[in-house]
Amino acid sequence: MTTVEEPTSDKYQALLDHYRRHGSLTPPAVVAEARDASSPLHDAFTWDDQAAAEAHRLDQARSLIQRYRVKIVTANDEVVRVRAFVMEPERESYAPTIDVAADPDRRAAEVLRIRAEYAALAVKARAFEEFAALVQATEQLTG
Repeated sequence: MTTVEEPTSDKYQALLDHYRRHGSLTPPAVVAEARDASSPLHDAFTWDDQAAAEAHRLDQARSLIQRYRVKIVTANDEVVRVRAFVMEPERESYAPTIDVAADPDRRAAEVLRIRAEYAALAVKARAFEEFAALVQATEQLTG
């Protein structure tokens, strides 16, 4: 059996309590519970409708940018579909994946981001025994 150390945050506890009371945890239910100003979840939300609407539009823009895929042919003639645009945090902007891949400095920065994402995924996978062999094998390959 795996041991879990849970966060001590009052927001985490409120989410967990909600799940235990209702047997599910959905965004609409969380928003409904957070509407109560006395809820520990209340200050996690923007209650000014104009500001919330703008934040929602920004999320929609991110989703739109991330929706599209391009096919890239690798050096091994393998065709892979990847996001058409990648986020470049240092530029605070998205850029076409093919442009980033073609520029040595930008490519190196993207490779570092992908390695960090992979490492985070490997940490998540370690929590499940079903992935133990896969995590171990890929760690041996990536050093």
